[in-house]
Amino acid sequence: MKTQNGAIVFTAAMIFVPLVASAGGGYEQARIYSRSPNSLHVEGFVDKDKKVKDFNIVNNKIDGKTYGKKIKGKSTNQCFRDAPLEQPKTERFGHVNSPETPDGYNQVIAWLSITNDGTGNGSVEVRSMEIWGKDQNGNIFLVSDDLFCKKDDCQASNLVWGSMLQDKAYWSNPAAWALRCANGDTNLETCGNNPVNPLIFDLQWNRPAHGLFAIPTVIFPTSQYPDQVFHPWLAVWDDEPDSRRSNAEPGVQYAVRVIAKVNGSGRLQAGLDYWAPPGTTPYCKPLDQYSDHCEGAVSNWQCESDGWVTIIAGAPGIVRP
Repeated sequence: MKTQNGAIVFTAAMIFVPLVASAGGGYEQARIYSRSPNSLHVEGFVDKDKKVKDFNIVNNKIDGKTYGKKIKGKSTNQCFRDAPLEQPKTERFGHVNSPETPDGYNQVIAWLSITNDGTGNGSVEVRSMEIWGKDQNGNIFLVSDDLFCKKDDCQASNLVWGSMLQDKAYWSNPAAWALRCANGDTNLETCGNNPVNPLIFDLQWNRPAHGLFAIPTVIFPTSQYPDQVFHPWLAVWDDEPDSRRSNAEPGVQYAVRVIAKVNGSGRLQAGLDYWAPPGTTPYCKPLDQYSDHCEGAVSNWQCESDGWVTIIAGAPGIVRP
């Protein structure tokens, strides 16, 4: 056992616990803090039913009750403990709500949440983001990789499409994530034929001038915006697309793959949403409400990486190597 940033890094075999540590949850994803030499506080324990629980362990008793079952070989996930505290607990760990298109939805989109842990130096460099599909015959195919604008007249201001959460304190407020027009209007229908990209800050475009296999990347300077969240997503960059989202077919499973490099205090999470036809609001089970969009999957948070890493959001076996 050792302490790190006020939290205890330990193996779960050191204590008696009442719940099975499931994949994408359990002690692997919890924040665990030392309260005294004989007590721990566990925050964000996710059980097999995806219920989030907080509890105290004192002298091997959980909230005053003694349990006799051990879980061995599990350890806490440092990056989960460093996930933004403003984010709802149920969204801090990787999970899959809908591996295939839910009833009533016909579009799919991949997104990123990129932020900074505190005020330390950090950045996130993204090389690619892709949506992959797997049909009922087991065929795997690329759906979209349009993170960057691919038209000849693209400028730095419309490099990627997305929005910006201006204050992480409002993470749970959907209205705080809304797009904005150039004139400040919140109704995108009044923006005209050229709605502005709401990522209006200067993104760093890292495209080598020479090299046969030069790969463009975009760098998100997270430490310059420690209180905000960059929220880019894949878009259809046709001149006049019917929709800026890719089509989602019934019975097809989808997953997102992101290749990125996380530096310093930067943090990255990927996700997948389904969207309904305009003017419709089917029932979205994960949200427990009728909505025009429905969360399909999210990844675990990615902390500082040693070079390029791959982040997956979605069920395994969908993305082609």
